[in-house]
Amino acid sequence: MTHFTDRMTDKSVAVATVSAPPGTLRVTCSGPTIEFDTRVAFGKIGVSYRFDNGEVVPRFFDMLQDGRTLLFTNYLLTMTREISRAKRLRMTVFLPGQSAIFMDFDLTGAKDAIKALGCRG
Repeated sequence: MTHFTDRMTDKSVAVATVSAPPGTLRVTCSGPTIEFDTRVAFGKIGVSYRFDNGEVVPRFFDMLQDGRTLLFTNYLLTMTREISRAKRLRMTVFLPGQSAIFMDFDLTGAKDAIKALGCRG
């Protein structure tokens, strides 16, 4: 668990993180994101993911203009719930004109970490 100061509100924001280079899964009360180590792309990005031994799910998510932040657009609550229940998240991010990026996140302890965020609602 780490904290950062939101520059818009000057409030401290709690963040639960787990790394699987080249990305870091970050969960806040606003939902999860993937932060990449370097700029990889922007716009709609094809992603396939799988929690534990569940089905592989293909989706399109938004990469912010910074080129490093992947948003789970329209699936924030679903993804947070699944992250808190699962032990493993495997994800492939398909980048235009580049090789796909594969990440394997160990979610052991995610349920407790998300609960510790103290989110309301």
